[in-house]
Amino acid sequence: MLLPLVDGVWNEWSSWSSCSATCSNGTMQRTRECNGPSYGGSECKGEWLETVDCFLGECPVDGKWQQWSLWSGCSKTCGGGSQQRNRVCFGPFFGGLACPGDREEVRQCNDKRCPEPHEICAEDNFNNVVWKMTPAGDTAAVRCPPNAVGLILRRCLLDDEGIAFWENPTYMKCISNDYRSIQTSTREHLSKAQRGFDGTSYSGDLLATIDVLKNMTEIFRRAYYSPSGADMRNFVQSVSNLLMEENRDRWEEAQLLGPNIRELFRLVEDFVDVIGLRMKDFQDMYEVTENLVLSIHKRPVAGHADVSFPMKGWRGMVDWARNSEDRVTVPKNILVTGKPDADDSSTFVTGIVLYRNLGSILAMQRNNTVLNSKILSVAIKPSPASSLTSLWWWSSLIFTTAPPSVLYFLGRE
Repeated sequence: MLLPLVDGVWNEWSSWSSCSATCSNGTMQRTRECNGPSYGGSECKGEWLETVDCFLGECPVDGKWQQWSLWSGCSKTCGGGSQQRNRVCFGPFFGGLACPGDREEVRQCNDKRCPEPHEICAEDNFNNVVWKMTPAGDTAAVRCPPNAVGLILRRCLLDDEGIAFWENPTYMKCISNDYRSIQTSTREHLSKAQRGFDGTSYSGDLLATIDVLKNMTEIFRRAYYSPSGADMRNFVQSVSNLLMEENRDRWEEAQLLGPNIRELFRLVEDFVDVIGLRMKDFQDMYEVTENLVLSIHKRPVAGHADVSFPMKGWRGMVDWARNSEDRVTVPKNILVTGKPDADDSSTFVTGIVLYRNLGSILAMQRNNTVLNSKILSVAIKPSPASSLTSLWWWSSLIFTTAPPSVLYFLGRE
């Protein structure tokens, strides 16, 4: 006897499971079982598993400190003050933990003793500028006059009795507008510079002038740029203008920023080197101004003659450069390269400069003896094999810049 077919029948669904997440988004599930089938009946139709989304609220977010602010200004300028900084806590959210630590920090500042009234420079009206009260040891700064940019600096110091006093202001940070306009290094600007540097307004102008001349020297060094005779005259005249006696006080201020006179020597030496590269062999060039004589010689190593300074018959030599004690000869046996690979095509360049007003300016350099002399500078490229000191048994060495330049003074007055 055949039994009837019995298909499978689903039992009831189970209860929903717990949410898979304790916060935010998760899922819940429930299942059911198939009862049967029997005697070849069909399987249960449909899914045995169901899944639904669940959401138990946002997860808690703990607070997080942001960056500290900058320290506030000190509450006192002296005698002990305080300054604060603070930070902001981002959060907490949805029951998270608060940021640990303090929102504000305080520290001490300006613990130095407050100066007594006699240790403070009083307000002063000097050169149409108002200088505010300033404690001894500090430097006050005000804007340069309308025709210049930068700052005028003035220090407040204590005298031997402990009384504060103002030093004279310095203008080494002031650059005239006319000097600032000469920034593009071209022939036209060098010509303009030569005219503009006929005396300066501020010590900062001296430093600006040196920068312009440095830029021009680098322009001359480029292979495609050939300096003209006018370039050389303008360059030499610009250096001469820097050495005008009326600029002495400005040089004194400029020395506070470093050995600026020595930079001027190096600048002239670089100029001699650059011009020498452009000159033909057996050629001499010279320029004469009120304050200096520059002589540049380019000769082959082989078969050259002595170099005399000044050259006989030079035109334009003023009286101060004609005296016999201003003459010098560089012997040919000194001017050799000292290199075994030097051939007949090798050349040397000699630059000789006689400065008129340099002695009083050099006297401002630290650790130098006061000079009342004319200054002679000799530069030789490439470096000679022998020491130049053998040439100058009658001269006194004052200081040496980077080789091969040696500076001498001669013709004591």
